[in-house]
Formats: sequence, C-alpha cells, structure tokens
Amino acid sequence: MAVWSLCALDALATTVLYQDVPALARQADAIVRGTVVRQQSRWTGDHRRIVTDVSVRVEDVWKDTHPEDPREVVLIRQPGGVVGDIGQRVDGFPSFHEGEAVLLFLERRPDGSFVVSGAAQGKYRIERSADGKEELAIPDAHVADARVVDPSTHAPVQVTQKPRTLTELRMEVARALADVTDPPPSSMLPTIPGKARGSP
Repeated sequence: MAVWSLCALDALATTVLYQDVPALARQADAIVRGTVVRQQSRWTGDHRRIVTDVSVRVEDVWKDTHPEDPREVVLIRQPGGVVGDIGQRVDGFPSFHEGEAVLLFLERRPDGSFVVSGAAQGKYRIERSADGKEELAIPDAHVADARVVDPSTHAPVQVTQKPRTLTELRMEVARALADVTDPPPSSMLPTIPGKARGSP
C-alpha cells in the first residue's frame, strides 16, 4: 500500500492468484453489468486505512447466487482512496470513474457489500468498437501492477489480457457456469507472500 501526502512512499505490491474467465465466473457470487454512479473514500473506524465505496447501478445480471436479495445498485468496497490531502493506494486493484460502463465479477461480503473477484482481473470496462457495431470488454490495466501467481505452484504468471467483444465474454462465462465444479481457492493472497489472509 502506498500512502502519500506531502511526500510519497513506495507501494507494496499485492499478490493475487491468476484467474482466467472461467475461474472468475465460478468464483463470483455475482456477475453484473452496470454503470458507476458514485465513489466515496473514507477512513476506517480505526483511522488507519482509507477505503473507497463504489456504487454501481445494475443493468444486467449474468450470475446471482442470492436471487432472493436483488439489487438495483451494488456497493463495492475497495482498499485505498483519497481523503483530503491524504491518499492510499493498493496496487493491483481496479480503478473506477463515475459514468463508466463496467462488467464485474463480484464476491459478496458478510455485510452485503462486494469486492471485485481477483482484484483487477475481475473488472472490465465496456466500450463501443470504432465502427459502433460491437460492445467491447476491455480488461482493467491495473492487473499489471500486481504480482500474479499460478494458483497451484505460486510461480509468477505473465498476464496477457486482450479486449474481446462482450458477446464473446458472455459466451465464455455461460460455458463456465454450465460446467460448475468446486470453486477455486480465494483469489487474494497476502502482500507479503507466504502468509494467508482473507479478502480485503
């Protein structure tokens, strides 16, 4: 995590397990398409960390493991943010901006909020192709800021995500959900490799 005010400190690299689209689809509690409508950063209760709450208006649901609790807006809690002249950054997590169209793979927290599954691996920006005929899913570039490792060997993995059409991505998700097996291990590893931790 990097903290900055009048001077900047070096960031600690986040370590995450590599997850392809099928793994993300199986891991996620919800997969939604929507639009970012609000962001608000705040201090945690102990005033040691900054978190950012991102509100996303849901426009389409690809997966929902809690259909009894439908949401028009989902709240995503992210580590880091800026409060006044103090900022904290956790490498490898996605960025958001208001009005952005997104496709998100989400994991539900006990308090009903969500985190993005696989850190930046679980967020795609949606844009129109140059000719306007297709909607494209653009991977979040911040995955390059993290140390991504193989789930089995923990050896470093070079992630090469490329844009694809939203239709292609949806078909890949549908195939993965049609052949659901045991969920993969938690997508987050510690910033200090070798010690377990839960979701941020």
